[in-house]
Amino acid sequence: MDAALAGEKPVVVQFFFTTCTTICGVRSAQILAASRELRKRGLDVGFYTISIDPHHDTPKVLLAYSRHFGVVPPPNWHLLTGTVAEVKRIQAALDASDPSADKMMHKPLTFIHAGKGLAWQRINGLTSTRSLVGMIETAVAAAR
Repeated sequence: MDAALAGEKPVVVQFFFTTCTTICGVRSAQILAASRELRKRGLDVGFYTISIDPHHDTPKVLLAYSRHFGVVPPPNWHLLTGTVAEVKRIQAALDASDPSADKMMHKPLTFIHAGKGLAWQRINGLTSTRSLVGMIETAVAAAR
């Protein structure tokens, strides 16, 4: 697992793609809202949204996507891309691989990692922003 994703700092990881016309935009807006709420509460959590469509989702496309949610994305929200192999490696490490070749079939998974040496928490499906913030706070508090 990459150091930034499994280091000392708590992180939240999701997979998405910018051309999604269903839940990816909703989940991105939720990440942004959760990020802002946790920063208000004094919690330093990194949010990583990883594209499963690296051929289309270049850094330029990701920047434009993030700006859709605000003039400047918060400093703790990172939209990432890479090679197909790199993305698949991270998906496999989180047991989030999708055997389908259809990106529209990817599962809405969220992963919380409260800090180095701790287990990843997996959230299957959609949850409210309030619930997500609560789960992150609980994971971070348990890690202290």
